[in-house]
Amino acid sequence: MTSIIFFRTDEGVTAYTDGSAYDAQGVFGQKSSKTAIFMHQPAIVAHKGSGNAGNLYNAFAARHATYDELCDGMADDLVQVSTYARLLFGDAINLLVTAGGFSDRTGRFEAQSMFFSLDDAGKMNANALKADPVDTIIIDPWPDETLMEAIGKKHATGNCGVGDEFVIDVMEAQRATKYTLHPPPNNHTKGCLVGAFIQKTVLMRDDAYTRIIHEWPDEIGQKLGRELETEND
Repeated sequence: MTSIIFFRTDEGVTAYTDGSAYDAQGVFGQKSSKTAIFMHQPAIVAHKGSGNAGNLYNAFAARHATYDELCDGMADDLVQVSTYARLLFGDAINLLVTAGGFSDRTGRFEAQSMFFSLDDAGKMNANALKADPVDTIIIDPWPDETLMEAIGKKHATGNCGVGDEFVIDVMEAQRATKYTLHPPPNNHTKGCLVGAFIQKTVLMRDDAYTRIIHEWPDEIGQKLGRELETEND
């Protein structure tokens, strides 16, 4: 699963993702970048869920000449990369892709998300392949409501206040929230699914950059968020 916080303005789009890859029990396996920049379109893509399928999707997304073409081809690309990932790696597919970029059709920055899921039997989720426009911001997954209320009171601002400090607070809340690590029926184990680092990626009309803005003390081979379990004991 992991985390995506994605927002757009008239000036550009920004994606924040964490950098953890973990197994069905929440054990940290490796650090991973989940965001790609395509300056020729221009667009950025962030993914969460099945890492193998997400990395394959980036290769497909890069082939498109414009951001609008990327969005038009998103459903077909997701079906193809999910099929390949299933054949190559045996993965059950549960993948969310969010793309943002400059649209030649509308003359402004746009963003959209799309979800695709195949269970172990190869059955597609009924809600898959539906384009979901990003009006201003998405936060996925949503943290514990009490924690989010505290964050809202702390920042007490609208979308203009979305920035690094806000995002770090939200991902800390996600990290403290127990989620189902992989979708049923494959697994019902709950635990921490956000870790390693926070990567910020910004795209503007003629420029882009990416950097690490926060790191956590997760150790490869150990469960994510072990320090939170210690604090709660």
